[in-house]
Amino acid sequence: MSPASPPPPSRSSSIEAAGRASGPAGGPAIVAGVAPGDAPGAAASPDNGGSTGVVGSGAVPGDAPGAAAGPDNGGSTGVVGSGAVPGDGLGAAPGSHIAGRAVASASARPSPGVATVARVDATRSWRRVTVDAGGDGWFRLADRLADPAGLDAWYAAEVAGTGRGHRDLAGALIVYRFSGSLAELVVGPLLEQRRVVVLSPGNLSLRLGENARIESLSVTAPVVAVLADDPDAGRPGTVVVGPASGRTG
Repeated sequence: MSPASPPPPSRSSSIEAAGRASGPAGGPAIVAGVAPGDAPGAAASPDNGGSTGVVGSGAVPGDAPGAAAGPDNGGSTGVVGSGAVPGDGLGAAPGSHIAGRAVASASARPSPGVATVARVDATRSWRRVTVDAGGDGWFRLADRLADPAGLDAWYAAEVAGTGRGHRDLAGALIVYRFSGSLAELVVGPLLEQRRVVVLSPGNLSLRLGENARIESLSVTAPVVAVLADDPDAGRPGTVVVGPASGRTG
């Protein structure tokens, strides 16, 4: 009888051995990790029962330790390593070369203005509030104010719609709708976030819906005025006004 052949190495040990060559000296292995049915040596993600011996800080939040941040779980393109950002298409440690690609990932933190406007939009029931919008149906307030024909058309739409032929009512409706829209963008963040979106005719755009109702607002490159103790104070896109609030919550 010939001696029995040694058992083949486990999938886990193969992964670690293959990845050790690409990991930093003395540190954890950084290996390619993709979905079930991959070529031997690929790191398994949680849905195919992979090893937890291959570690990296780039997995999608909630994954098991060592899980590959693959397309199947909303993360990177199957590469695990420190610095991976979910959905960024990359997931390896900054500056490393894996699977023939040089990758460097950084978290995309929204600007304070974008984050503030997004919070306003999340509290609205029907009117949308966004940033940097344009195209069909949108007009910049500064352009409309400088266009008598455009203002007449806005007024005529109110007269024919909700105003039902009452010209004084139509004018009041325009003021009512416009001031209410501005209040959502100014008073809302002031009370809820202790910051104010800086608005001007040049950076505010509107889109009208049926019967001249203002259905959407957009702020171009939004800047916010914040207090000195605001977490975003000093970041680009902020203007610090006044001292700290003195509040703790």
